Amino acid sequence: MGSSEFIDLLAKYGMTFNWGAIDKKWWIVGQVEGGTAQDSRPASAENFSTAQAAALTYIQKKYKLNQQTITPPKEQI
Repeated sequence: MGSSEFIDLLAKYGMTFNWGAIDKKWWIVGQVEGGTAQDSRPASAENFSTAQAAALTYIQKKYKLNQQTITPPKEQI
C-alpha cells in the first residue's frame, strides 16, 4: 500500500495519523463513532515508516479488515 492508499484509508474512517518525530511516537485521532472515540494511545516506533505500518495494523484490527489484501506503506526515502 502506498502513501495515497494509506491516506485514503484514514479518510474513509475519519482518522488523522500523528507522528511525533522528537519522542518517536505515533497515534490516531478520529471522530466519535457510536459514542466511542477512535483515538489510539501514543505508541513508540523506530521511524516514520514503522509508525505508519503500526497505524495500518491498528486500523486493520479495529475494523476487522482483510490484512492480506492491505500491505503496509513502503518506506519513504
